[in-house]
Amino acid sequence: MKKLLSVSIGITILAVSAGFNLIAHSLVSNANQEVELKAKISCKDFLLEMGSKPKELEFLECKNTESFGLDALEASYRVSGKDAAKIEGFLQQKFKMSKLKFLCCGWEPVFVTENGANSSGKAYYTDKFGHRYEITMHSGETLVNERQDWQKIPFFYVKVVALLEAP
Repeated sequence: MKKLLSVSIGITILAVSAGFNLIAHSLVSNANQEVELKAKISCKDFLLEMGSKPKELEFLECKNTESFGLDALEASYRVSGKDAAKIEGFLQQKFKMSKLKFLCCGWEPVFVTENGANSSGKAYYTDKFGHRYEITMHSGETLVNERQDWQKIPFFYVKVVALLEAP
């Protein structure tokens, strides 16, 4: 009975050990994929890289950031209020961003559902390498609440966030 018990315990330990190695290998493999993904994306003018960026859209900077607790890179842009409608149209056509709507204190992309509720109208884009981007446009705080008065707003801003980790 003692020999049977030790053989059984030995097999269980071996199986648990082998299972742990598989899990550990899986974790290392996933970590390597994330490191590999991070290595492929660097801070730059993402919209220029995606092609056909309008000349009115000024690239400001790119920096490391977080998006929903995940590592990301954020490229920032600005456009004058007089050219904001053109850039809004570009982002709608190229990336399917929702139309800007005035909410409370500023303009932002809003998707209006069938029942009239508002939700984020951000755009999402996946490039040919599988990198995912989140794209949005907004004004700063303003009292200008009519589209025809956008030229009175000094600047609108566009953000392109490159996600470096899978959610």
